[in-house]
Amino acid sequence: MTNIGETIHQIRLSKGLTQQEVYSGIISRSFASRFESGANDIGASKLFAILDNLAISADELRFIHQNYQPSAYDQALWTIRHAYETLNFPALATWIREHRHSPHAYEQLIASYASILMLSYDHRSVGVTTTTQPAFDHLRQAKTWTLQELKLVPVLIPIIASIDGLAALTPLTTRMAANCASYQTGWGDPFHVSNDLLDFYGSLFQTKLNFHDFQSAQNLKTKFTAIDSHQLNWDGG
Repeated sequence: MTNIGETIHQIRLSKGLTQQEVYSGIISRSFASRFESGANDIGASKLFAILDNLAISADELRFIHQNYQPSAYDQALWTIRHAYETLNFPALATWIREHRHSPHAYEQLIASYASILMLSYDHRSVGVTTTTQPAFDHLRQAKTWTLQELKLVPVLIPIIASIDGLAALTPLTTRMAANCASYQTGWGDPFHVSNDLLDFYGSLFQTKLNFHDFQSAQNLKTKFTAIDSHQLNWDGG
């Protein structure tokens, strides 16, 4: 695979920028030349400053560096979500079977997440099994959730409702809202976590209906309306 410095070199040339414009005040010209040739590595703080000058994010750099392909984690998650949203349960079951014992931790996690999706689709009560345990433990034990994990959190709802009762969903909801709030800024919602929060409330609403807690489901209207629709992208809109 191409070195990060070589990818930066390609991006700089495609934008028509000089080394002076990109590296001035960050690294020397001689170091920049060695960096772009792949001979030198660079610290994170300096790399972030360089990316600012190139007007690209770290995620975009990774995407370009991987030959314009999403990460392996994203590819797996998108595969699962597409199969689920199109009700292609045979494909979902096959993916789970082929990856639940993968040597890659992220594939085991997503296989467990997919198992919960399948079970919760047509079961009101969802318990913890050998296939659902990894995702359940991973998400419940994490002190905070990353952007990738926020997309998985809704699968906790039916399990917690089944094991601990509907009352246990209140602290989970508070935690989800607080985690999403940490990614929102005075300049807006750069990571579109409002979509994740909306997805969470949707799963919460469906679970409350499944457990015939209609009044509590109706009370969720205030949480839906509290989300600024201007912060949503097409997925959330």
